[in-house]
Amino acid sequence: MIRLFAAVPIPFDIAEGLARRQRGLPGARWRPAEALHITLAFYGALGEPRADDLAAELTRPGSIRSI
Repeated sequence: MIRLFAAVPIPFDIAEGLARRQRGLPGARWRPAEALHITLAFYGALGEPRADDLAAELTRPGSIRSI
């Protein structure tokens, strides 16, 4: 099973600013600036065939619609 989500990256200059503010919370596990993103959808744990289907659908032109 693969835990999957759809996300968009945060522009690096913004991510760097956020990363600099990730201090002062003991025990927190912060991510580096290049790993920061905005999660659009969380799909959970999927088997590899379903993950392949999802990847194909998300890369298909016109598959993403405005909300």
